[in-house]
Amino acid sequence: MSLYQGDRRPDGNRVMANGAPLKPRPDLLGGAFQGYDWGRDCLGARHVAIAILADRCGDDAARQHHLAFLEMVVQHFSDHWSLSGAQVDAILSYIKALEAQKQR
Repeated sequence: MSLYQGDRRPDGNRVMANGAPLKPRPDLLGGAFQGYDWGRDCLGARHVAIAILADRCGDDAARQHHLAFLEMVVQHFSDHWSLSGAQVDAILSYIKALEAQKQR
């Protein structure tokens, strides 16, 4: 079971995937990685969204759906949060269903 966790710390924000640091994916956003953030719409929060989705679902899904994931999930994280892989899967399925309805 995958588990994603984030903590605000005095020495900087930390995001973990299964107990190890989550690999940043600035290559998918463009620009340099300057750290993770959450709880609002900012570049650091976009990095959280795209890194979780890339880790769990692959680069294509991350590129396509990270903004919706940011709006629905990452912007609402508190200082300490956790999210299971199953929750990520369910949220991504919901996002895809919403997008499919918009195309009708």
